[in-house]
Amino acid sequence: MLDIRRLSLLVSVAKLGSISAAAAAAGCTASSASEQLSKLERELGATLLERSARSVRLTAAGAELADHGRRILTQMDTAQQAVQEVAGLSGGRLRVAAYHTGASRFVIPGIAAFTRRHPGVRVTFDEMEPETALPAVSNGDVDLALVNRYLGLQAPDMSGLDVLELGKEPFVLAAPASLAAGPGPASMRDLATAAWVSSRPAIGFQAITELAAARAGFTPNIVARADNYELILDLVAGGLGVALVPSRAAKTRPSVQYYQLAESFDLARLESLIVRASDHSQATSELRQLIVQQFRSATERGEGAPIRATPRAPMA
Repeated sequence: MLDIRRLSLLVSVAKLGSISAAAAAAGCTASSASEQLSKLERELGATLLERSARSVRLTAAGAELADHGRRILTQMDTAQQAVQEVAGLSGGRLRVAAYHTGASRFVIPGIAAFTRRHPGVRVTFDEMEPETALPAVSNGDVDLALVNRYLGLQAPDMSGLDVLELGKEPFVLAAPASLAAGPGPASMRDLATAAWVSSRPAIGFQAITELAAARAGFTPNIVARADNYELILDLVAGGLGVALVPSRAAKTRPSVQYYQLAESFDLARLESLIVRASDHSQATSELRQLIVQQFRSATERGEGAPIRATPRAPMA
């Protein structure tokens, strides 16, 4: 492998026209520079300089190497500058992913705060469900992601990841506002004959309705399915049935009321920020801190719809 200091000396000789001038620019003696250039010739097995008592000039091989050397040194300078910019948060790229509800509540505000502080860092964002975001971070396609998992269901493999847990949120019952309300939390056992709106039974929140119903001792009568909470709540508002949603997904709607559950069945959604354990970049660390601040602010504001008491009678 070429010694970069010797290559730099050769480039300087080509530019300045003498070994002594190149040595002065490098901060060494002319004899030391001449010795280093001779070592470079021996390493390559080629004559790079034609020396005489009063002058030196590059051979064809020396001129060719000097031409490549200039490009190599320029690329090295560019690489060094890029690294310094990334380290100083004045350059580089940061790739972020999050699922819809978490992105709108605190990830995007966190990104906005970061870009105001560091406009030179290019931040990209992709909406991703947790089952896609987890391998994306592990594989290096994403730097930071907001993910969730559901307590009561099998935990995903997070080996090789640095996981910062934000908090867990219980599930609440979403019901059409036309149903009469009464005191006390809603019991899943009183909902055995109700029509249910759920998501697709697969992994994550898709399995929560079936799991909660099974623990309450019944099979839910699912009349509608959707892949996201907004559409699920649209279906509830339309009177198709009741649904379980995480408390922070409970958005205020005139046609929907939300009720606490009497039985938790140890079911809750746990939200986390993940990065690769090997990623020690300042940009990733600072953005994660800003997202955590936004999460805490959103929690203190109590965002979401009010959670009310349960209907007195079972809902059909």
